Amino acid sequence: MSNPEQKFISYLVPRIPNWISSDGLTAIGLFGSVMIMASFILAQYCDINYLLLGILGFFIQWFGDSLDGRIAFYRNKSRKWYGFSLDIVMDWISTVLIGLGYVFYAKGNFELTGFVLVALYGWA
Repeated sequence: MSNPEQKFISYLVPRIPNWISSDGLTAIGLFGSVMIMASFILAQYCDINYLLLGILGFFIQWFGDSLDGRIAFYRNKSRKWYGFSLDIVMDWISTVLIGLGYVFYAKGNFELTGFVLVALYGWA
């Protein structure tokens, strides 16, 4: 396991408190996506410095999304098809939320970029 991200995930997994479940981590990841969308909207309508909130949101989204399945496997509580399906749906919802936030933030032809990103993700 030479990938630094995988090493970091392996470091985090045993340190996740038992009261945080796989579904809880999925919810944390979704919350991160909502934060990213909110950062785009707040940056557009309030202050551009709200984009910094998106950085934290991306970390929170990565944290929840990267660890939800790993923690289930580590705790021997594999979610099999339910977990796989939930992960695909949450990835899609997260991409839609982030893309929608970008559409609110971007101006001119760049507004279409968020829509194209979501459409291409759905196509993939």
